[in-house]
Amino acid sequence: MRIGYAEDEDYPGQFGLWQGNCTRSIQGKAGQAALRELEAALLALPDKRLIAHKMVDREGDVCAIGALAKHKGRDVVAETRSQLAEIGIDHFDDEIDGDGEMEEIGMELGMPRLVAWKVVEMNDVIFDGMDLVTCEGPYRWPAEKPKVWVPISPEERYSRVLAWVQGQLKTGRL
Repeated sequence: MRIGYAEDEDYPGQFGLWQGNCTRSIQGKAGQAALRELEAALLALPDKRLIAHKMVDREGDVCAIGALAKHKGRDVVAETRSQLAEIGIDHFDDEIDGDGEMEEIGMELGMPRLVAWKVVEMNDVIFDGMDLVTCEGPYRWPAEKPKVWVPISPEERYSRVLAWVQGQLKTGRL
């Protein structure tokens, strides 16, 4: 995961406070402007698909932050190859991701920190897959039902991220 928080709270309600700050940042003037730009970037993608857990893959597919970088004229494939070359790797590897860097890249592209963090969370965590109940039967509690994790397709991730971005935008233009 490439987002900058731990799920363990140092004090009760810490995660709720963090999420509240994210919401306020998204609703602010700078957050709304960043999301409008992200919406335009997503709509401009030639292939309506988003990947998770890395900025770009060897086929040139990008995550939400990668789409924004591409929209702003950055060659994300060349930048990734350059970064890999700096550490002595001459090819894309599925094990290499942008751990901890996507938030910073979002900030470089003009996003407020918490908006960038939330976009990464939505792209990589929230819209990463779903639990499906695997069998039928009489269970006493919903938590007892056996479940299996099913990842979603890049096309479905694109649809969900775009819908989330559009849902966060205020109807009145700022």
